[in-house]
Amino acid sequence: MKTQFFKNAMPFAVAALGIIGAFTTTSMQSAEKEMVLVDAYNPSNCQDIVKQCDNQERTYICSFNGNQLYAKDNIGNCTETLWQEQP
Repeated sequence: MKTQFFKNAMPFAVAALGIIGAFTTTSMQSAEKEMVLVDAYNPSNCQDIVKQCDNQERTYICSFNGNQLYAKDNIGNCTETLWQEQP
């Protein structure tokens, strides 16, 4: 009797675990990334920190007085695009 029950119930249990795992994985991938403020530099001299902006894509590109600001890449060049919520 026990063997017959396990034979019939095991495929349903495996399918249920698969579906639960799929939903869990999907919800973890769609979680919003945490906003991180990074130093923003004027690309003309790449020295002076003008303000801090987000490294995650937002509504507006980070700028100050009409000039787009950038973050430094791994070798110290101002090439990384930054973002901000409001202009």
